[in-house]
Amino acid sequence: MSKRSYLPVSHISKALCTRDNGDFLLKDEEGRVHRFSDERDIIIPYSIAEPYLTRCKKQCRCVEIDPEVAPSTPSNMGNMVKRRSVFSVIGEMDHGKTTLLDTFLHTSYQKQEFGGTTQIIRANDMQIPYKTASGETALHPCTFLDTPGQSCFSFIRENGSILSDLALYIVSLYEGPSEEARSIFQQMKENKTPVIVVFTKSDLVSNLRRESVKQSILELAASFHVPICFCVTHEGIEQLQQRLVELGQRQQPSVPIDCPAEATVLDSLVIPSQGIVFRALVQQGCLSLRNNFICGMYTGRVRNLIDLHSNPVQKALPGMVVNVLGARKLPAFLRKKPQLLPAGDTLFVRTPDEIKAIWDQRLLEFSFRASAGRGFE
Repeated sequence: MSKRSYLPVSHISKALCTRDNGDFLLKDEEGRVHRFSDERDIIIPYSIAEPYLTRCKKQCRCVEIDPEVAPSTPSNMGNMVKRRSVFSVIGEMDHGKTTLLDTFLHTSYQKQEFGGTTQIIRANDMQIPYKTASGETALHPCTFLDTPGQSCFSFIRENGSILSDLALYIVSLYEGPSEEARSIFQQMKENKTPVIVVFTKSDLVSNLRRESVKQSILELAASFHVPICFCVTHEGIEQLQQRLVELGQRQQPSVPIDCPAEATVLDSLVIPSQGIVFRALVQQGCLSLRNNFICGMYTGRVRNLIDLHSNPVQKALPGMVVNVLGARKLPAFLRKKPQLLPAGDTLFVRTPDEIKAIWDQRLLEFSFRASAGRGFE
């Protein structure tokens, strides 16, 4: 029986790096050169080391500890529950997205916004009334995500469509679709998001214009199941509500509840009296007070949870949007780097030991990316 042999890390780093004026240079798979001044600081990704170790006839195995890379599997997810419906409201600028939501919720956000334009993902929760099979009126709980319409906010808008079970695409019959409509439908096609098309401003156009715009939208949405509802102010609202409930119940996903909570951060901000605040949509599990979490390079412990009505809550279930307070400041050496607050990142609830291991791994990845091109300016 042969003895198991090992290669020291220094052997691997010397074999894969070149020298330049005392520094170590490592080229990654994309051709970028990473510079390290000390051999002890060299970071070699597994994807680069594995082919070399295979040539040396050494067995190697990668154990992922970051949940961003190694998501939960069904075997460890526990009991499943129906998540409340999440609908995104998507469209172009000034086509009436926020006005439609104002009609649903009897609010006036549109008048409060800078330039009358949505610039962040706004979340609202509501109970949609609908008729049951027996003719009784019931309420369907759901969360609405109102997304920006400008092309410069396409990342935020795409994030909203990924998070939602169903998208309401708002198009003005007066303005009609523009080239931006193609990218919107492309995003929803890639994300496999079912779509309801809602037409607005029908009182401003002729029947000929109405049919022309409708036909152009149907051609764009040919690969989608697209129920149509003409809706102007309160006109058609009940029909739209019924359609939303029917499709929402059909698309409503089952998610694990007896597992560590995970939530998608819609946006973040710093409030002097509260510190760093994450506005997050819970995806699975139950997010509770005193949960330890990691989000990007930020770690913390849930100090407060505030719902969409500005009320403190003890826990947040899947489909709820809450403000999460308790994130710690980044270490001083990271604060010197250009770090944006999380938006689109996933907040993971884990044990303190797991969080430390994940953070250490992410710091290595951050340091490796920062080493690209260092000294070549």
